[in-house]
Amino acid sequence: MRPPIDPGLSAPWQPAALRLRRLARSWRLADLVDALHRRGVRTSITSVHGWEQGTRLPSNRTVRALAKLFGCKPDDFTREPRL
Repeated sequence: MRPPIDPGLSAPWQPAALRLRRLARSWRLADLVDALHRRGVRTSITSVHGWEQGTRLPSNRTVRALAKLFGCKPDDFTREPRL
């Protein structure tokens, strides 16, 4: 079952959109957590893993930070990534 639509997004969160962006940079989960910490977003490896598995949803603030970090729009995390 997919997580519900987050109020800050136009469609359901797509976990693969984050995972593929992270892997494209050859980042470990810990690298992404560190990058978010540097932007003032407190999170954990467990949370990021949950976002990538679709068992947790990031907050609106975190989605905006992820979009800045990866140079995309927040709604880009609602679309299945194209390979």
